Amino acid sequence: KLHTLARRFPTITRLYSIGKSVEGRELLVLEITDKPGEHEPGEPEFKFIGNMHGNEVVGREMILLLAEYMCRNYIHDAALSELINTTRIHLMPTMNPDGYKQ
Repeated sequence: KLHTLARRFPTITRLYSIGKSVEGRELLVLEITDKPGEHEPGEPEFKFIGNMHGNEVVGREMILLLAEYMCRNYIHDAALSELINTTRIHLMPTMNPDGYKQ
């Protein structure tokens, strides 16, 4: 799903990896902002992380739904556009992909 969002919304997203899990799975993060990949001094940043433990499926799904909502509604919702234009948002649905896959 993250790959799809990054492909469909390249002007506001950037997909990057912060490394690999013990079993070699990518630890992916979706950045959502008006200038993805560009650090803007003074611009606030925050990250949401889901699925810290293998059985925390709801947190993972909520992060994925949030990412999809933000991308799809960026041009339709003025408050959301303002948030994305003034903040770097990092969404990491799965911190423990090995546990999730089991």
